[in-house]
Amino acid sequence: MKLKLKIIFALVLIIALYSGCAFQNKPSSPDSSGNSVASEKNVFPLSVTYIGYGEHYRFVSASAPILWMPQDDAPRVCNLTDTLVVVMFAGYTSEDDVWLFVSFKTYDTPTNNRGWIHESKTEEYTKENRKKVRDIIIPKGTQGADSYRNTAEDYDRYGYIEKRQDGKVLVMFAGGEEVWYHEKDIEYPPFE
Repeated sequence: MKLKLKIIFALVLIIALYSGCAFQNKPSSPDSSGNSVASEKNVFPLSVTYIGYGEHYRFVSASAPILWMPQDDAPRVCNLTDTLVVVMFAGYTSEDDVWLFVSFKTYDTPTNNRGWIHESKTEEYTKENRKKVRDIIIPKGTQGADSYRNTAEDYDRYGYIEKRQDGKVLVMFAGGEEVWYHEKDIEYPPFE
């Protein structure tokens, strides 16, 4: 009796798996190709002419969108403010707008750390704007300003300034850790 039940159960399981897989491969309508991009009516080719670019870093001072493609109506990756971006390459589109493909440090979602930005929304990284950059380095050996954080750092750590207060900065690290440091102890990214 037990053997019969096992055989019936195995047959039912095989039939269920086969019918489930067979129905997944069938289109829901006769004209659906599964390619949503091809079905768009107003799709046009995007032409980007890549150019040489002499600067490695650019500073984003005012809130500016980072986009998935070099188009103003492209989906947004995120907005950046007071952030140093690394220029990976540059190009211009048919409108002669110079766009920069950049990467930037992220501390909460490291998968979305690249995108396109208008060159006009960035500025040169200089001594004047260096102290505005919120992406900083905590050098090896630096101690936190909090009493609970009295051990020295074992290595250089990269973090993001969340808040400034009374000569101290609250720095967020990857994973969400936040530690107060004396502002005099932090380092800013070096010039090229």
